[in-house]
Amino acid sequence: MSADASKPEQKSGDISPIAAAMNTAGQTEKDNYESLLESNQKMAERIKKLESLLKRAVIEHERERDVIAYLKQIAFGKSSESRIVKKLNNPRADDMSRQESLFPGDDVFNEIESTVHGLGKDGITSEFDLSEQDNSDDNNNDGEQQSGTDQSIGKKRRKGKRRPGIVTMNSAELEKLGLEVIDEVINKEEEFSACPKCGTQMIAIGREVVSTTLEYTPAHYSLKKTWKIVYKCNNCSNEDKSLIVRPQSPLPLLIHSVVSASLLSHVIEQKFCYSMPLYRQELQMIDAGIPLTRKVLSDWCSKVYLNQVAPLVELLRQKLIKNHYIHADETPIEVIKVKGSPGPKQCYMWVYATTKWNPHRIVCYDFKPGRKAEYPKEFLKGFTGKLHVDGYSGYESVVADEPGRDMCSCLTHIRRNFVIALRVNTKNAETKIIERLIGLLDDAFTFEREYEEHAGERNPEEVRKMRQEKTKPVLEKFFEICKRVQASNIVLPQGRLAKAINYALERENEAKTFLDDGNCDIDNNTAENHIRPFVISRKNSLFNFTEAGAEVSAGWFTIVQTAKANGLNPGRYLKWLLSVLPSIRPKSVLSNLEKLLPWSPEVPVECFARDIEDIRLQNSK
Repeated sequence: MSADASKPEQKSGDISPIAAAMNTAGQTEKDNYESLLESNQKMAERIKKLESLLKRAVIEHERERDVIAYLKQIAFGKSSESRIVKKLNNPRADDMSRQESLFPGDDVFNEIESTVHGLGKDGITSEFDLSEQDNSDDNNNDGEQQSGTDQSIGKKRRKGKRRPGIVTMNSAELEKLGLEVIDEVINKEEEFSACPKCGTQMIAIGREVVSTTLEYTPAHYSLKKTWKIVYKCNNCSNEDKSLIVRPQSPLPLLIHSVVSASLLSHVIEQKFCYSMPLYRQELQMIDAGIPLTRKVLSDWCSKVYLNQVAPLVELLRQKLIKNHYIHADETPIEVIKVKGSPGPKQCYMWVYATTKWNPHRIVCYDFKPGRKAEYPKEFLKGFTGKLHVDGYSGYESVVADEPGRDMCSCLTHIRRNFVIALRVNTKNAETKIIERLIGLLDDAFTFEREYEEHAGERNPEEVRKMRQEKTKPVLEKFFEICKRVQASNIVLPQGRLAKAINYALERENEAKTFLDDGNCDIDNNTAENHIRPFVISRKNSLFNFTEAGAEVSAGWFTIVQTAKANGLNPGRYLKWLLSVLPSIRPKSVLSNLEKLLPWSPEVPVECFARDIEDIRLQNSK
């Protein structure tokens, strides 16, 4: 038998162990691959789901951001648009003169933010540094970078001479302010009369100044009794009758009342100039030992206004109407008791003002129960000229119903809508369009400031010519782009940009009115600035109780803000005004009140407000 015949024959259906192992391994790899494929599919579906959730979250975040921005505007107003347009894609993007605030020239930052640039050595702010300019002289020959408002907190100032124009109030310079000097000796003579070493009697050989501090003495109250001497003539007297002469008594603000011009002027100044409600003043007076309630203070304000001040407010209104350029605006106010209303009602405080370069500036407040166009029509009855307003449609009939009136729309309000659109459209195709349009409007505001600097004492005709040469082409380009974008349908019809463009094009003609008249303003910021003090007061007082009280508030705001607009200190002007008013009779003849107007030459010099330049001038003497 051969060797091969000794091996058992292998059946055709049998599989070798190696092949079986390979089949098992292949099946395992196949199962693992299918499991991995299934896992990858599940992962892809999960990623797709997460991407969908992320998109929804982004959309929700943008919506919430819009809601928060809207609520902030309701709560705090639209007073600033700083740093919204930080870098625009045009050559003037970094121009510091670009208008980033609705109210250029106003400080809208707190004290810490506005004095960062004044940090001295080791980051400590120098006391009483009153600099004429925030930056050093730009004409620096060595080309070194000057320290300015962007100086970092704590960064040491470059060593060198003190900049010209800075007044550092040390002890010697404080004495130049004319303040009362109170001397205090910290040691008594008897404590050091004997020598601590030998016991010999010592003598004083001089004194040293230890420190000089600026002290504050709270306001104090006093009683003023006014007497008059009664005279009798013995020569003219007889047994039956005596000749007695009594001088005429000065007329009081209120008969049988203890209120004085100084006290009421302080109350009015605190409430209508510094926005301190009467209930807070009541707490201050009680703390000072004076038991005056807010009801008494309110009665004084109302009765003195109605009996003494109301005719002067009417005279200011009549003089305002005679101007040919007026700014107007309105803001809501809640009144608790309104005739014909079962509960609190939202009423409106309207403000009308002359232009900022008018030599006799007037600011009039007018309370009305609503926002209908009939209210400005009633107030402006007899007015002809240019009316500067915002986008409220009610002003259209005010202008259209009276011949000789033209409307000037506010470019700041037009710009504001594009800024809001830019805030929403941060990174999309519309951003470039918005930035371009805002840049053109910013150029118009920049030119306007250049006109003011070039004109010096304002020359309306010169301003008109410069506007025609420089501003008009810019605005024409702005409205041309708006029309092209609107016609191309490349933006969402209900989007922010579309709404901003529609708002601008609807007011194109009114927005160009100022180009043909150098006395017109480019915006309505004058009215916005004058309405802000009332808004701040409204935030503190919350509401007016009656319509009569709101009308009285409007009258006092008129007096206070008109005085401020003409460079007067409201408190000192009110004190003088309330001391003179009772003696003027009759007040119904408004010409008798001419001498009491804020620009009258009879206003005492001490009524004028002081500014930082006055302190510098006094300190330099």
